Amino acid sequence: MADAAIRRLSLAEEQSSVVDRPAAGSRKRTYSVPQFLDDALMLVGRGPNVARAWREQTIDPLLREKVMLAVAAVNQSRLSAFVHSELALERGATRAELAQLSGLDGITAFDAELVAVAWARSRAEARLGSASSHLRQALRKHYSPLQRADLDTVVRVATLISRAGNTLEAGLERLRGRPAADNRMVDEVIVGGCYLAGALLVGLLLALQRRVSPLRIVKRFRRFRSELASVHVIH
Repeated sequence: MADAAIRRLSLAEEQSSVVDRPAAGSRKRTYSVPQFLDDALMLVGRGPNVARAWREQTIDPLLREKVMLAVAAVNQSRLSAFVHSELALERGATRAELAQLSGLDGITAFDAELVAVAWARSRAEARLGSASSHLRQALRKHYSPLQRADLDTVVRVATLISRAGNTLEAGLERLRGRPAADNRMVDEVIVGGCYLAGALLVGLLLALQRRVSPLRIVKRFRRFRSELASVHVIH
């Protein structure tokens, strides 16, 4: 199974020519139901390889959360950025480190963690296409084939979560009388509903872990969203 995951990563890196890059200043990336199902079924097809990235810790759990936060930032997902910043903080990250994930100019190939995060951002910016050639080379230098396969899985999971979260937000904006021009209500209801169910579960787990009221988690998210707006991390 590990060999299959590695082959899938190599194939993904070769498919950059067929993946469209988002235009600068484009709206938040959301899902249609078919797109959501395609990405979800791809992860389901990987089966145990998805669980391995979390259970066997072939990559550091803190790095995993930083990668997911970087992908959420690229996809402009406030909900996902909040969850993964909270999880990263629990695993020892500093707020300064998390802030750095929003702008990684000047990354070199000498810091394995920064290479992984920069590579993840590049994949997310290419809509899961190939990262730039120098980042692919740097990743190969610092990580084994199995670790690269697991990083690919983490990027795909983060993309699914952040785009589904954006779809929920689009539905909420529709209720406020501000529908997105290219979105369909049926997509927002179905995809957003799936995300909401998962988000409620994660919120409850965070509250239980910290032994606080779920309302306190909601207040933290609102404060987090305000902080993002003030520093223009996610527009």
